Amino acid sequence: MLTDSLKEFLERYSEHSSTVFRLGIGTVILFSGVHKLVNPAVWASYIAPVFADLMSQIGLTGTLFMKANGVFEILFGAALTLDKYTTVAAGLVTLSMAGIILNLALGGAGYMDVIIRDIGLLLLALGVTLQSARREKE
Repeated sequence: MLTDSLKEFLERYSEHSSTVFRLGIGTVILFSGVHKLVNPAVWASYIAPVFADLMSQIGLTGTLFMKANGVFEILFGAALTLDKYTTVAAGLVTLSMAGIILNLALGGAGYMDVIIRDIGLLLLALGVTLQSARREKE
């Protein structure tokens, strides 16, 4: 049961929830992007074999793909944390998370824990997209 002082605190700051959500997903994406540039081989190990085969047919390595993806994630994460182009950035993160989930699902059952977490991130990104689009309309 919440104490009265905690309820009062939560009510006072509840109007900032959309900012907290935007900063949360922006920070996760920003730091994921940085880590993809620092250690792309670790991230490349998550690429499903079917996608790795497709990439190799066009001469793209998993490491190079992750470096490029890292650059985009840094840009989208920075845009979200700075509240710039938020609807577009959050929408692209939502699509990216859907692609990541599909990739992990095709990679086998060994990634179920990551898939579950990423579904939460996808829904958070979608929520930020919807809130931002509504805010732009007002």
